[in-house]
Amino acid sequence: MVTKVHEEACFALENIGIEINEKRKDKETLQPFLEKAKNMVLCSSERIYFTRELIDWALEKTPKRSQFPVPEGSWGGGGTASWVYNHEKNIWELPDVNTHVREIMQIAEEYKIPFMFRGVGPQHNAYEDTKQIEVMREHYSGFCYFYVATDEGVAACKKEYRRNPNMATTHSIMNSPLRMNNVGPNWPVFYRCVEEKLPIYLVTMPQLFVNGPGTVYGMVLVSHIEFLAGLCITQVLQPGLMTIHAGFPQGTNPLDGYNTDHGSIIHNEININLADVATYLDLPAIQDGCSTSGAVDEFEIMSSETKSETIRGYKMWNGARKRRWHQCRHFVGFDNYQILYSIPRMQNDFQAWKTVIKNNLTHNIADMKYDPEMLMVDDDFSQSVLYQCIHSYGGNFMNMNHTLKHQHIII
Repeated sequence: MVTKVHEEACFALENIGIEINEKRKDKETLQPFLEKAKNMVLCSSERIYFTRELIDWALEKTPKRSQFPVPEGSWGGGGTASWVYNHEKNIWELPDVNTHVREIMQIAEEYKIPFMFRGVGPQHNAYEDTKQIEVMREHYSGFCYFYVATDEGVAACKKEYRRNPNMATTHSIMNSPLRMNNVGPNWPVFYRCVEEKLPIYLVTMPQLFVNGPGTVYGMVLVSHIEFLAGLCITQVLQPGLMTIHAGFPQGTNPLDGYNTDHGSIIHNEININLADVATYLDLPAIQDGCSTSGAVDEFEIMSSETKSETIRGYKMWNGARKRRWHQCRHFVGFDNYQILYSIPRMQNDFQAWKTVIKNNLTHNIADMKYDPEMLMVDDDFSQSVLYQCIHSYGGNFMNMNHTLKHQHIII
């Protein structure tokens, strides 16, 4: 299945391509890449197509997993929660870098968590960009992923990388399905980090049943297509630059307004199977698992439902370790659709993971089934689910018969 995913992803980039929107000036944004890519890409007025030659070249140039400093089977706190939960006062608080990020990093250092993101707080001003780096490095010695959104943040990352190369910068340059994310600082900051030769972490986040299809195979495929497009752009601009496969496909719950459902079985299965694709290609990678969409319980650090979801996720990823996944994020501390962080829960999560490992507890992971409707490579791909979604449904999978059929099965 992983071979099929990769082959069909390459086919999709050659034959369906990535949307370029004239109103957003996507083609203008891509100009630095287009000038260097020459005859390895084809452009129409609405889409850019990546040749198989370019994809294979980019995969050959990008550093492999053995060259990445974080070992396989690593886990850590990741993401940017908007709030921190105060269990004593039973309220959500706006996070503070000097208080909350400091405490999170001190706990990560104490428990020797292999890698960390900042974990909480806003990320779109120069103070937050630069201060997070200062506080994280002051209190944590492991591998750091930095969100940067300003020129000051890029400059701080450059300075930090020269001092300690145990870091990467994170970027969301693609929107699902198969579109450029030409909003805000995404592309300018990405270009600056590539120019400065800072390691690049490429996020892709299709949502099940929404801007992503309704099957595990389809979700893995879309996420991988978008990563490969970003990889090609990165390698053309800076051949040999460390590029991390950060596909983060998200499960959703149709019975909860299609909100993300990070604790569900299918969310973990999608991410584990995408991790298999990265392993097949020997790419440094980080996927998502073991979080929850459950609410905070005012009387407990975790409700019984949240605890059950989290433990089940740990068992799934522990059982998948033999498949050699690389890194898994959102492992500790997150609640409420990942908008809320609980520092006491972070400590409880760590202890729960240790228990699962110590007792070698596992949970069954269903084999990924091939979805022949997704791309129809051997038939008429213009009738496929992916092509039709992009060209006839405006990039929205929600009302497609394919989605409704599989949504019903999952519900």
